[in-house]
Amino acid sequence: MAPLGATTWAWQLAESFGALTLLAAAVLRVRRHVRRRPDSGRTRRLLAGWTALIAGAAVAGVWRGFVAARMVEAGFAGWVGYAVAGAVFGALWGVALGWLPGLAVLSTAARRASVR
Repeated sequence: MAPLGATTWAWQLAESFGALTLLAAAVLRVRRHVRRRPDSGRTRRLLAGWTALIAGAAVAGVWRGFVAARMVEAGFAGWVGYAVAGAVFGALWGVALGWLPGLAVLSTAARRASVR
């Protein structure tokens, strides 16, 4: 039995790992920013969240590219091509949707400032 239509459990696990990779990369990027620049302004916080999603989606895209290359049994050029395409398209999704975590980082910073 396949979990979603024609996808396999291996594909679903790989997608879940890609999502966790995106999340981990984004969290690490935001934590680094907050630790290095605790008094940064609103614009810089927004951009930190935005670039965190860009980086996370690019890393997850590389992983997804490797998985796709394995599933189609691509050669070396296919592995590289799928990974590069995954990184590029992941980064583009990050550019398009990065304002969402950017706003989350902004609201967290505003909340912390009001508590002090």
